[in-house]
Amino acid sequence: AAHFRVLSLLNNQRDIVTGLVSNGRLEAADGEKILGLFLNTLPLRLELSGGLWSDLVKQAFDVERECLSWRRYPLAELQKSGQPLFDT
Repeated sequence: AAHFRVLSLLNNQRDIVTGLVSNGRLEAADGEKILGLFLNTLPLRLELSGGLWSDLVKQAFDVERECLSWRRYPLAELQKSGQPLFDT
């Protein structure tokens, strides 16, 4: 939440997109035994409403939770458009 707030202030924008690094390791039996780097970065977008800090924290938590189902979607696929994905 603080990260979004600082970006909002620095960019003078309420609509912020940042990168969320997520764990894409398989959640199957013995998944922890598979070698390799299973990190993925997803764009996380939040439009700050200008309320209380507690509201911003809840809003950021909700947006991050909604993003979890996409945590294994390849960043390379998103980058094919050639457009910038993140404000950071």
